Amino acid sequence: MWNEKSRVDGNICFDTRIGQLNEKQLIEKYNLNGPRYTSYPTAIELKEQPLNKQSVTTAMAKSDNDELSLYIHIPFCKQLCYYCGCHKYLARNESKAFAYVDSILEELASWQASCNEHYKVSQIHFGGGTPTFVDNSTISKIVGKISADYSVTENAEISIEFDPRTCDAKRLAELIEMGFNRFSFGIQDFNPETQIAINRQQDIKMIEPLVKVLKDKAIPFNFDLIYGLPYQTQSRFNDTVNQVLRLRPNRLSVFNYAHMPHLFAEQRRIDEAALPSATEKLAIQLNTMKQLTDDGYVYLGIDHYALPDDSLAQEQKKQQLHRNFQGYTTKGHCDLLGIGLSSISQIGQLMFQNEKELSGYQHKVSNDGVAITKHLYKSLSDQARWYVIKNLICNFELNITPYETKFGHLFNEEYKNEIAKLQTYQRDGLVKISNESIKITDLGRLFARLICKEFDQYLQDKMISKQFSKAI
Repeated sequence: MWNEKSRVDGNICFDTRIGQLNEKQLIEKYNLNGPRYTSYPTAIELKEQPLNKQSVTTAMAKSDNDELSLYIHIPFCKQLCYYCGCHKYLARNESKAFAYVDSILEELASWQASCNEHYKVSQIHFGGGTPTFVDNSTISKIVGKISADYSVTENAEISIEFDPRTCDAKRLAELIEMGFNRFSFGIQDFNPETQIAINRQQDIKMIEPLVKVLKDKAIPFNFDLIYGLPYQTQSRFNDTVNQVLRLRPNRLSVFNYAHMPHLFAEQRRIDEAALPSATEKLAIQLNTMKQLTDDGYVYLGIDHYALPDDSLAQEQKKQQLHRNFQGYTTKGHCDLLGIGLSSISQIGQLMFQNEKELSGYQHKVSNDGVAITKHLYKSLSDQARWYVIKNLICNFELNITPYETKFGHLFNEEYKNEIAKLQTYQRDGLVKISNESIKITDLGRLFARLICKEFDQYLQDKMISKQFSKAI
């Protein structure tokens, strides 16, 4: 285990104790539900109410941001991964996606004029589902539409979530030629028993030639892992991490599996008796953190790591790391426009989400050009609280003077109730509170989302929703 003694280059120093609590006490006290805070308010606070395109255009005109991140959602998968909680549709062949891609192109056309009036596009990301469910010619059609119709910066980041079961080295090379310059691999775990239990089988020999293509061309790539899956133990996950370290991705996401079968029917296929206990999950998490940081990775927090020269690590070092619906990002100066079903957007102080059902999305786009079904305008209080939460979850420190300068009121008076609640965290060694700042300790990083929830006004007067996963 570990406590906070010293840190080198922003990384964690491990030891044999956990603050003033032993492991069992820590789990009992802090294994609670809470949001991951990719936004504030969180997406569940969006109101079921359509929004017309003109309202979004007005928000674009009022926004302080002049760059845009485009998110393209491809919801189809050929095979169901039992752990998944994404909005997706199972399909055997690509023809199922043809009409949907037409709707994507139509929605892009609908936003073109408004976006070009206010933004340059500096980031494009394809997510899913499985974006590589569709073939390269279809992906090229979408990329070509954006390139032709939108003002895309010369050095734009163009990334894609990449299922190695659907692509070989030749296809990967074609995507690079198309302009993709960052790839994210869904790995989850290399242990065969776990892979069978989650219905996602892929040998490391399938990954190695793809990594070689990227490394030969000096193109950065990310790996996604998940801990808390069936049949995982410290020893088994340790082996997976060692294999990952040999391939050395630029970034790593090591997610805590959120077992919520009441929300995601596919998770009912997972044998709950095979899931590791909370104690084992914490041990896996701590051991993984030690493996990665000992090998030179910077722990960014909330499941994410990066090599020291990666832009995410550099931005955190400058205390300029940002967080949005895509997770940690360097694009804090960008508004985010989501294209496709279920996609969430953030334009200035306006948050909105598209229709989640396939037929409903296609019908709305066909009739209106857009498919917005939920939205929320951030209040001044929302903006102030997001400033607090974002600093704590990205930089693990909130400096009070800049906050007071920005929002024009005394922090300790505005948040006296929240500060009172943080005293428990301080006694347990998770935060350090002074008149100048609130700092999350190394130990506290494990529970940053719970610390942040104390500033969440929407959760203060109600039970923590089962829509959120547990911290451990």
